[in-house]
Amino acid sequence: SNNKDAAKTVYHSVLTVHPSAISGREVKNFSGVVKENATISLSFRAGGQIQSIPVKEGQRVHRGQLLAQLDTKDYQIAVDNARVQLDQMRRQVERMKALYEGNAMNGNDYELATSKLELLELQLRNAENQLSYTRLTAPCDGYVQGVHSERAEMVGIGTPVLSLVDDQRREIQINVPSDVAREYDRYDGAYFIYNGQRYPLDIIAILHKADANQLYNVRLATNAPVRPGQSADVY
Repeated sequence: SNNKDAAKTVYHSVLTVHPSAISGREVKNFSGVVKENATISLSFRAGGQIQSIPVKEGQRVHRGQLLAQLDTKDYQIAVDNARVQLDQMRRQVERMKALYEGNAMNGNDYELATSKLELLELQLRNAENQLSYTRLTAPCDGYVQGVHSERAEMVGIGTPVLSLVDDQRREIQINVPSDVAREYDRYDGAYFIYNGQRYPLDIIAILHKADANQLYNVRLATNAPVRPGQSADVY
């Protein structure tokens, strides 16, 4: 067959178990099994003291619902300070603009002032983002599997606070060799085929400790209508 047919055959196959090149790209295939649900570990994108955790283990939650809240005082002060500096600079630039347009000011001075104004706008947006990161919300519908922190506890960025079971998605587990596990970022992503339809897979976690066969466990999530216990060919 010609190259076009060969590439098409490999692309649609769900039985291949060897690495194959498609249009110059490498595709690897692994056999996996569908697990019951996808469990997500949740953490803050900012550090601080936990002010409240208004949910309990086993509680059902909805997408966007508040799960935990950090103390916002320091973050709010940063926002207020950035806003004051920005307002002052805006007024200064307005005065300088009138002078510049009347040829009563050097153009370089005016450009420096406008550049500083843009920098202060970025600083305010960053401060507002940091303030928003003090809220930990549910990324999906599901239920709280575990609460790993307590009120008044100091936590850092990335510290696991809660674990949430996404009961809208299933989990697929595969075992991969070290070259795939350690260089996962060089791949465009993962998918599997079910009933002739291609479903993307979101990586949940890679266990960075090999088993007795020197394979690494990878957990992936899918919203495909699959049943626990089914086998799955992951690409």
